[in-house]
Amino acid sequence: MKRKFLSLLCIAATTLLLHAISSCSGIASVPDVPSESEIPQQRQTYCITGTFSMPSAGAVPVEFASAQANPDSRNAVPDTRVLTYTVKAVNLSNGHEESTESTDRRTYAFGNLTAGTWQITAYATKDGTRVMQSESKSVTISASAPYASASLTMAPATGGSGDIDITISWEEGSGIGYCNMTCESESRLNQDVTSGNSVRRDLNGVSAGFYELKLSFYSTQENAIAGLPPLYECTEYIAVYPGLTTNSWTAGSGPHLIGGGGYSA
Repeated sequence: MKRKFLSLLCIAATTLLLHAISSCSGIASVPDVPSESEIPQQRQTYCITGTFSMPSAGAVPVEFASAQANPDSRNAVPDTRVLTYTVKAVNLSNGHEESTESTDRRTYAFGNLTAGTWQITAYATKDGTRVMQSESKSVTISASAPYASASLTMAPATGGSGDIDITISWEEGSGIGYCNMTCESESRLNQDVTSGNSVRRDLNGVSAGFYELKLSFYSTQENAIAGLPPLYECTEYIAVYPGLTTNSWTAGSGPHLIGGGGYSA
């Protein structure tokens, strides 16, 4: 009887032990390793960055460079700080567009593009009016070249018109008694000043572009008519942008260009 009891006790203990081993093996089991296709892949980042520059106010526009005779020539320009600068990227394969605004008016960055060839163009606008635009450049980014850059140069937007409000003055006692203003491409800038010591040109609706203005100063109008050399002569360039007013002169090495955007011969 005792032997039967011990046998039953042994069988029960063995059963409990096997159950415990089975339970423990389930807890300690290693999960299945996912296949390579099931592992999330990190998305490749493609970036295009660069700079864009304004039309040089301290240099003669290229269309006048060959005719420049006075190295002190500078431009009359509008205030461009009121403009909003945006750079647009267009995917040439599917037409998808991305845009970014430049807060420093010099640089731009796209950091979430897809691989492909993108056309990059910079714009400057005021109240929805396009004032300046750069040339367009095509940039290609790929897995082997995920980062690229492009430099752009702004120019006045074609079409549209702006205003001109500039003043030219000369010191009393300078000996200047007559000023001749000549502009072949905008006749409203032409003027003969025979009295006083300043002249203001306030024009509305001037076609956007650059205008060459020749200023000749004489002691008298008679001397100018007689063909005598002027006391002082210079050629300036007036930049007109759509929707803006050109109202100051850029300071330069010319003695007639003074601080604060003024002109004094």
